[in-house]
Amino acid sequence: MQSLLDYLAHLPVELFVLCGAFIEELISPVPSFLIFVPAGASAEAQGDSVWYLLVLALIAAVARVPAAVILYWLSVWAGSFIFSKKAWFFGVSRRDVEQFRKRLGHKKSWWTLFAMWSICLLYTSDAADE
Repeated sequence: MQSLLDYLAHLPVELFVLCGAFIEELISPVPSFLIFVPAGASAEAQGDSVWYLLVLALIAAVARVPAAVILYWLSVWAGSFIFSKKAWFFGVSRRDVEQFRKRLGHKKSWWTLFAMWSICLLYTSDAADE
C-alpha cells in the first residue's frame, strides 16, 4: 500500500487528471470530486496559475471522449443482444424498435426524441452535484 502511495505522490497532475477523468466517465459511481479536487490542490501546491485549470479541464475533456465511445459501443452491443431477432425486453421486440425508428424520419419526431433525451430523469450528471 505504501508503494502505491509513493507512486501516486510522484504522478504528474496531468496524467492523474487524464486517467482519473477516463475512469470517472467509464465508471459512473466514481464522484468527480475524488479526481478534480486533489488535482486542483496539487496544481496550486506546484504554483500553477488559475488559468492552468483550463488546461487540466481540456485534458479531462479529452480523456472523457474515449470512455464515452467505449460506453456507446457497449450500449450498441447490449442493444443488439437484448433486441435480437427472437428476444424481447420489457415487451418490446426488435420489430417494434425498427418501426419506431422509421417513424422518426420526420423532423418533428427527431425534435421530440431530442427533447426526451435532454430531460434528465436519473441522476447521471456532475452538474447535479452543485
